[in-house]
Amino acid sequence: MELLLVPEQKVHSLSPQPGWSPWGAGQLWNTVPPDLRNTVTLTHFKSKLKTHLFRLAYTLLLQKKSETAVLDKMLQETVGVLSKKESQKFMRFLQDQSLLGEFPVLHRNEVEKHGLVQSLVQVYGLHSITVTQRLLQKLQRNDLLEKLSEEEYKPEGKGHRQYVGCRGRSGAGKLHRQCVGCRGRS
Repeated sequence: MELLLVPEQKVHSLSPQPGWSPWGAGQLWNTVPPDLRNTVTLTHFKSKLKTHLFRLAYTLLLQKKSETAVLDKMLQETVGVLSKKESQKFMRFLQDQSLLGEFPVLHRNEVEKHGLVQSLVQVYGLHSITVTQRLLQKLQRNDLLEKLSEEEYKPEGKGHRQYVGCRGRSGAGKLHRQCVGCRGRS
């Protein structure tokens, strides 16, 4: 089958779903690989579509693991340098909603079960860098804060994870810098 001609959208959609438009089906169809679009029977189409979607999911899973490994390493190099006393303060700060602002608190039992860095990544995703920077600032560890700010997190691929409950804006009303999922930009 041929690609579908998708007309230019001249009006902004008032749809509650961002990116949705009446032409969405045509745009989506045009992203389907040609060998899948040119399948003759419905049975073969379904089979090939299923294979295609599983491959996409597997690729995204590998990408997510790669991103998490980079993030784990950055945080481990930063948080691992804290003294025992500073680590204890850091843990107390993670339970203080007034310091975390729009981010959820991280409970001590989660950290004891999974470890500090892994818990940060699980709960906050990419925002774990932002949370860590806030807490390092509160600890007055400007050396670590500067080091973490200089290191640039560059995941492979386009999408970024967002933490559960992300509303897309920080307490000051600014878009999150590191979250494409909540319409912020990296």
